[in-house]
Amino acid sequence: MSDGLSLDDLHAASDVVWDFEVSGDLAAKLDAAATDVRGQIGSRNSRKTTYGTYFEGYYAELWEWNIETANQDARLLARRLNDVAQGVRDLEEDARAEQARIDAAREWKRQRDARSTAEKVWETVDVLHLAHGDANPPKAEPTPQMNKTYEAPGKGGRKPFEGTRTGTSTTSALPDALRSFTSEERAATDEIRQTPATLRGLVEDFRAKCQWGQLGCDQVLVGFDNYITSNDNDCTRTDVVAANFEAAGGSGVISAVSDAAIAASLEANGVSEKRPE
Repeated sequence: MSDGLSLDDLHAASDVVWDFEVSGDLAAKLDAAATDVRGQIGSRNSRKTTYGTYFEGYYAELWEWNIETANQDARLLARRLNDVAQGVRDLEEDARAEQARIDAAREWKRQRDARSTAEKVWETVDVLHLAHGDANPPKAEPTPQMNKTYEAPGKGGRKPFEGTRTGTSTTSALPDALRSFTSEERAATDEIRQTPATLRGLVEDFRAKCQWGQLGCDQVLVGFDNYITSNDNDCTRTDVVAANFEAAGGSGVISAVSDAAIAASLEANGVSEKRPE
């Protein structure tokens, strides 16, 4: 092996561009977001139990289905956020491995350059390999760079809605309870409303300061936006339904309203009956 190997030959002239504080913060924030989203499931189910006591009929069944669909969306989104966090840690591990390779190559060259002339001559004629030291350089090829790309959370595992209604069927409810549900549901959504924007900023910083491998998670954050939008639409839908009962009997009174009338009010307000599947 020639002594003329340069750091460029060893692919060790430059350090890996990587800010471990930035990557660690991104991974932690992704995991924290997953925990927050997953944590909404239990509180949402609690609200369903508390405020669904007097809600009966087709639109009550649909309301419960929409809640379970929201919970499934939360599970899938949280899982994908955890996946992206692990991807960041995988890229971080590769960056550490590549920097370790670079450091080893530099140390090898430093030691080779520091040898005496006699040592160099002896290594040249040392056909029995009796000389001490390693004449061969360490691994010179860079660690392969990974591309970690994640799609938007899926929609699998949903139970089809099986409720039925007729031209004369009715739904009954206490409108105050439905209003309380949407008030608390909106408050819960507000707690994560800025999280996608925060994560986008962290991802942008990561891409600028951590340049070994690639991270593609834009669609996951779009999915996060969609989750929040669907939560908002669920509240709007429930408020429109509640308004029907307020018009029929007022606040504090359990009233029955025809399913046809509720359907017409949702259509008039441009609100879908079901959370997107």
